[in-house]
Amino acid sequence: MEAERLREMIREIIREEIAEWERKRFETRWKEAKAGFLLHLTLYVVFNVSCSIYVLATNQPY
Repeated sequence: MEAERLREMIREIIREEIAEWERKRFETRWKEAKAGFLLHLTLYVVFNVSCSIYVLATNQPY
């Protein structure tokens, strides 16, 4: 009886640890994806502004 209770306690602790690990992994992936998206968005805006300035300055299409 005591051994079964101990096994169940250990299983519960392991479940909690796995859930915590998965939550942290999801948060890390979300932060990485958000940072990547913001980097690409920034580069897109900089490129388009640069092209627009070039077209306005030279009066030639790029």
